[in-house]
Amino acid sequence: MDDKRLEQRLHLLKDSYERIPSEIDVDAILNEIEEVQVNEKKNKGTKWQRVTVWAVSIASVFIIGVLSADYLEGGGIKNSQKKQEELEQTDDLIEYANSLKDQYEKEREKRRQVLGIPVKDFKTLSFVQQADGFASSIDYFSKQTYDSNYSTSKDRYKELFEKAVNNIHLPSEMVDDILKQQEKLDEEKTSEFFNSYYSKIIDLKIYFNKKQNVTKNQMVSLEAEGLYFENGKFHFKGNDNYLALKAFLAPPVAGYFKMLEQEPYTYAGELVYSLEDSVAAMLIFENSLLESFDYYSNISTMKAYYTEIFHAVVKGTKDQSIYGDDGKVKEEYRQLWKAMMSQTSNSPVNYILPPIVKEFEASNWRKSDSWESLNNRDIDDALHLAINGDLGQFIENPLTGNNETPVDDNFAQRIHALYKLFAGTYDQTVLKDAKPEEIVGLYYYCAQLGDEVTKYELYIKDDQYQRIPKEEYMKASHQKITDFRNEFSSLHFEQRSDKEGYVVLTLHPDRTLYLHDEVIGFAMIHTENGWRAAFMPTQ
Repeated sequence: MDDKRLEQRLHLLKDSYERIPSEIDVDAILNEIEEVQVNEKKNKGTKWQRVTVWAVSIASVFIIGVLSADYLEGGGIKNSQKKQEELEQTDDLIEYANSLKDQYEKEREKRRQVLGIPVKDFKTLSFVQQADGFASSIDYFSKQTYDSNYSTSKDRYKELFEKAVNNIHLPSEMVDDILKQQEKLDEEKTSEFFNSYYSKIIDLKIYFNKKQNVTKNQMVSLEAEGLYFENGKFHFKGNDNYLALKAFLAPPVAGYFKMLEQEPYTYAGELVYSLEDSVAAMLIFENSLLESFDYYSNISTMKAYYTEIFHAVVKGTKDQSIYGDDGKVKEEYRQLWKAMMSQTSNSPVNYILPPIVKEFEASNWRKSDSWESLNNRDIDDALHLAINGDLGQFIENPLTGNNETPVDDNFAQRIHALYKLFAGTYDQTVLKDAKPEEIVGLYYYCAQLGDEVTKYELYIKDDQYQRIPKEEYMKASHQKITDFRNEFSSLHFEQRSDKEGYVVLTLHPDRTLYLHDEVIGFAMIHTENGWRAAFMPTQ
């Protein structure tokens, strides 16, 4: 019997003893009997005295017996039986927990031997540490105070055990499990599978790429996991099982597997692959990003690769200029850009490239202002709008100039001056020459001041556009900000037609509005008195 079981049994005995009614003072009764017997020896009394002593003694024993019987009939035995059952169930739970831990250790050791990794190294792998954490939880809970819900305790141990074993499974086993189930996973479950699969592949790749000597047996084991040794390093390659696996996973995962196979795509600002292969990967990433939710743990990495490739393909790199010796854009870039536009729709490609190509063509492929001003942030903004489904509103009539207006003290002073002219009078002609960016700045300055009446006057008044009655507007809840300079970093105007356009606002890191976005569009409509805010402009 181990220390824990002995301690529990002693606790049971202590509980049983303490249940004897406190009003019975057995020691006092016995002391009284002894005193009577001593007095009898010292002073022989009369016959009647001796009879009295014996009567008291018999009565005392009788009382103790009656009270003890009352204790037993009052539930003492039942409580002891219940405590005994609890002890037996606790013993069973401890044995069950120990059997699960032993079973886990065997499963863990199997994987270690398959990979041929030393014990001290195996426990440093991230996925092994996570599995060990679940296994340790079984031990932790089994040592806690008894859980009165016996079946719940067993279920908890079993759940922890299954999580530990699933985490210790090698990538190839994860694939086999999916193929055996023959059930197509939805996007959320697909991402859960890939996130775990990806982290294990990266763990193994990093570990074995640091090793100087890898045995033949380890090479064979790693190839089963999809890791092949080429050019002095291990790289992931999809094998036959991977090709079969794709049929049971949600389509957006294709981009993430592509990234796992080929990353990195840039090195020191240069493209690792050819122009054509880089663009092919970029467009696969685009499909994955536009069709999926933010379930994937490495979505930020994919976005970064997308932006880096796009920028290198359009702007060129230090080693690969887009210009030829004649000062014109090289033919391969011209054809590539046109092919990219023809293969996409509602894409950052369709938003960024058309004005660049148009301007280059107009200058005999020598100059483009849109190309000159293009930077990584422009690509990030376009990708963000595309992911949110907002990019389509810009594509029909793309960039008319991408000059950013910083939201700084100078901008704030201009907005304050406009406010002083317009507030109170609401003379629409005052704002006739105001830029769209200034109207948007004035809109949020009114929100900062809590002047909803003036802000309402900035909305479109034309009956052909949707409007909201003033009384209804004033009763509604409104945005509250302390300083619009802390809400937006910069803004610029995108004109779609003579009548419509959007101000694109890049949000400030310390903002209190639009917390889930990095950039938003603010719809504008042109009137005879200048640009005005559309109804619900940021929707």
